Amino acid sequence: LIPRLARFAEDHPQVDVRLSATNEQLDLARSQIDVAVRFCPTRDGEGEPLFEETVVPVCAPHLLRDRQRPLRAPADLVHHTLLAVEMPQADTPTADWSPWFRIMGLPEMRTKNTLRFSQYADAVAAAVAGQGVAIGRLPLVAELMRDGRLVAPFRGTSNSRRAYFVMASAGAQRNPDAQDFMRWLRAEASRVSVEAPPAPAARRAAAGA
Repeated sequence: LIPRLARFAEDHPQVDVRLSATNEQLDLARSQIDVAVRFCPTRDGEGEPLFEETVVPVCAPHLLRDRQRPLRAPADLVHHTLLAVEMPQADTPTADWSPWFRIMGLPEMRTKNTLRFSQYADAVAAAVAGQGVAIGRLPLVAELMRDGRLVAPFRGTSNSRRAYFVMASAGAQRNPDAQDFMRWLRAEASRVSVEAPPAPAARRAAAGA
């Protein structure tokens, strides 16, 4: 959202925007919030869906060149640091990895070690810095993959069964600025659906072989 806000500000210079990021599900009216974007399991979604999420492990490019610890197959993750995000009421410390583990038919892996973060952006920053392997949430990390700061060592993506939904408070229904912001969010979400990241690194290597 942050890198894209410049487009909204350019088209709506008279609108002041205040962003508040929290893991809590706030009451919009009581918290004086006009618009909320919520990330949750698709079955629990309220409001208008913006886009669903797919996941794939991602890491800095130089980790793929580590001959002592190759990343050719998912089982190779046991030799690497797993970057995980703490999720409320999760039953495992690597719950954000669970959808991908499940699709790949893998048990919860005991890796070299785990670094856990309270915010996803921090886990992504650690992955870009080469500190380990994170679960890449698409489309959130698509731009980092397109410009080569992150790569996907394994083939294929998995649907996490989670999605982003946008909701408006009762007051926002009568607020033209809030309505403009929601229209902008929908437009950005539609752009996301066609901005696919490059194929995973392993697939590109196979195609060039």
